[in-house]
Amino acid sequence: MIAFTREQQFEIDAWNAAARRLARDRTGFRNYELLILSRSIPSARLWLDGAMHAGISDCAAREATNTLYLDKRVFPAALQLPSEDTICALLVDRAGQVLWRAEGVITEEKEQALQRTLDE
Repeated sequence: MIAFTREQQFEIDAWNAAARRLARDRTGFRNYELLILSRSIPSARLWLDGAMHAGISDCAAREATNTLYLDKRVFPAALQLPSEDTICALLVDRAGQVLWRAEGVITEEKEQALQRTLDE
């Protein structure tokens, strides 16, 4: 799951719940949260990383959460993300090929589509 703002955490949490359900009977399926932020000065990164680390109490969730400081003009275009206004959920194989994608709030239809893709 890819997010761009703190306000998108509710959507990420809902996708995480679905990912946990889908992972129950599957080996090798992992989910990660990627928070995409603009490049900043190193001291700001250290502060933000520390604050985020302290704000995630669940150890497994903390290990699956990564903050990436990138050129926000290039990254969304490279993944063909429509905008930073919504999150994006991607199913990616080990080679980095995107097998499935959805944007925005999870729905039953999106979860079922992801499940069908995983079953294939």
